[in-house]
Amino acid sequence: MAGFDATFSAPKSVSLLFALGGPETSNEVRNAHDASVRAALGFLEAQASVGRRGRGGLFSVKGDGFVAAAFRHRTSRAAEPQLHTHVVVANLVHSPADGRWTALDARPFYRWARPVGHLYEAQLRWELTRRLGVGWGPVHHGIADVAGIPTGAIDAFSTRRRQIVEHLAAHGEDGGRAAQIAAYATRKPKDPDAQPEDLLNGWRVKAKDHGLDQHVLTAALHRSDPAAPPAPGTPAADRLFQQLASPEGLTIRRSTFGQVEVLEAICDRLPSGGRVTEIVALADAFLASPHLVALDPQLQAVGQPDAGEATIPSNRAFGRWTTPEMLATERHLLDLVAANRQAGAGTARPDHLEAALPSLPLLDSDQEAMVRQLCTSGAGVEVVEGVAGSGKTYALAAANAAWTTSGYRVRGACLAARTASRLQEGSGITSTTLDRLQRSLRHDPLTAGDVVVVDEAGMVGTRSLLRLIEEASKAQAKVVLIGDPRQLPELEAGGAFGGLTRRHQGAELTTNRRQHHAWERDALGDLRHGDSDNAFAAYLDHQRIHHTPTSDGARQQLVDDWLRSRLAGQDALMVASHLRAVDDLNGRARTALRAAGLLGPDQVTLGKLRYTTGDEVLALRNDYDLVILNGTRSVIDHIDPTQRRFAVLTDDGRRVQIPFDYAAAGYLTHGYATTIHKAQGATVDRCFILADETTTREHAYAALSRGRHGNDLYLFTDDRRAEEGHTPEINPDQLDRLRLSLGRSIRQHLATDSVDACLEQRSPAADLGDGPGW
Repeated sequence: MAGFDATFSAPKSVSLLFALGGPETSNEVRNAHDASVRAALGFLEAQASVGRRGRGGLFSVKGDGFVAAAFRHRTSRAAEPQLHTHVVVANLVHSPADGRWTALDARPFYRWARPVGHLYEAQLRWELTRRLGVGWGPVHHGIADVAGIPTGAIDAFSTRRRQIVEHLAAHGEDGGRAAQIAAYATRKPKDPDAQPEDLLNGWRVKAKDHGLDQHVLTAALHRSDPAAPPAPGTPAADRLFQQLASPEGLTIRRSTFGQVEVLEAICDRLPSGGRVTEIVALADAFLASPHLVALDPQLQAVGQPDAGEATIPSNRAFGRWTTPEMLATERHLLDLVAANRQAGAGTARPDHLEAALPSLPLLDSDQEAMVRQLCTSGAGVEVVEGVAGSGKTYALAAANAAWTTSGYRVRGACLAARTASRLQEGSGITSTTLDRLQRSLRHDPLTAGDVVVVDEAGMVGTRSLLRLIEEASKAQAKVVLIGDPRQLPELEAGGAFGGLTRRHQGAELTTNRRQHHAWERDALGDLRHGDSDNAFAAYLDHQRIHHTPTSDGARQQLVDDWLRSRLAGQDALMVASHLRAVDDLNGRARTALRAAGLLGPDQVTLGKLRYTTGDEVLALRNDYDLVILNGTRSVIDHIDPTQRRFAVLTDDGRRVQIPFDYAAAGYLTHGYATTIHKAQGATVDRCFILADETTTREHAYAALSRGRHGNDLYLFTDDRRAEEGHTPEINPDQLDRLRLSLGRSIRQHLATDSVDACLEQRSPAADLGDGPGW
């Protein structure tokens, strides 16, 4: 690569103020933008002026700045106001240590791209408030619009955004690379004959049509006073720090965080923004405060640098932190579990246990051992780790029988209602969502006669698990956590299930009983344990990875293969990571079914979707009055336009009436394809998976373990060249990109584990001191 393009783009409302305001206003907006670009670029340069040296670029050297050129533009490719600056950074950097030039290390450059965007936006808000007295709307993902600029006008002048979004929707794509491809595919050539005066006149007419005239523009000015960010050491700063360190702050989704997340979070909490230097100082003060616990950087040097090369020491940019609240939550949970190992909870009578085991003649030895441990150990909290397809739910049916006949009330819980329904169907345990169970405990508390089984526990956040375990501990009830920490991770701060499996020798199911082919079971085992290269090679060798030059070709091949599987009488499912892709696959599936004579013409349109008798549909919202759960797959058996309702046959054999209003509200979609999250827990004959650069190890493992007889990955390899009019070719780099993506893990870990590892690595003679976080 010759270089990198760092683009700083003002919000559309700011661009409208720049284009349509008077000369003085326009000049101030431009100056504010330039100042913000310089400030944010200076921070990026300080963090990412790094070169790569050595074999494979293993070693980093500090550079003395970028070689770059900045180009300010006033319009978008759609000839609309869009104030932005392209900073083209050359792919080389000079090391002051030895005077050598070397290639830029792109990793910190990309790592800091998003927070630098937040910093630019924050300084821009501060500059414009100071210069023009504008107010601001809410900050979303670092960006806010000028208060008083009509939303209709902002939307009307956002043609490029619409074009990109429409392209993504049409191709069913998501992700940064897909958006970049969409931008290239939809951009028009620049018009060299366009005159600023003509553009301006057209803009004014269009703006007025959407409620933005000179009166509105003038009213947006001089309405707010500048407000600097709170200075470190002030009560206002401490209040901000308390928010950031609260359970609703930086640890709401992850148990640990870095400087990147801190900068972004501070920018999001500054409606009027602030100077980059002030925000960075505020972040530094927060990172050094007692509100946080510092974790040592987990950097491991590989080999030794060449003689004379200076390597960059570990610094704050690579560090991780957590909060005392997060650590206290985790340690309380771990202590509760440890304290209740000998609680005598949930012990079934021996004769009832021995009677329950023969009731399931297909139980293998590891499943029987699991049932015996659950019913005899007496532990207040039991942890069962089972690989995908190991028959966890089937084994639970025997434990349920032993507990029930011994006089215990067994209650099941899962994050999703559909998963709870599968647990109930497979084990006989009366089950509901974890949220509903915890609400029910207010009027129906746990007792010593209760056993609570939490399935898919690897997806349950630490704080949610702690609330349940606290209730059970008080009542001397038993909690069974069953799941796989290597499938899809928690959506909240997590790592608890994995942390418990490492600390307590619970039951373990290691035999995959779902996949029929031995090589596929082995490949899934490799993927689960982190050997993604070997797993990737196995799927490639067995022709289970299909790649075509274009996105359209990959999707159509996937749908064609899915249809052939259905016609062969197999239960087939299409899976993708993102909703756009799911919608696209569903649309293609209906077209293919109709062409094959398996689906009639559409009978009713509700919202954005059309339906007909025979359509497979998927519920997206729980409705307990209708007895329909989020994730339920059904087939439309009859459409009654008079009563405005569907009669559907659910996949568990029930006939349910669904009103049109449920579908019109967006709660009923087509069900030929689904997301990986909704597919987790399902078992089908064949699974067809659309892969892209966002497909991580956990996504792939969850998806590739659904099909009994086969699981196939589909991807495109050179869509950008095809979109630009070139003859598409298979690009081996895309296969390598997928291989690397499958090696990337998003698994969560306890912050406590990081602290413990950090303490173990320190020399016994090291001075722990009394610094922040220790």
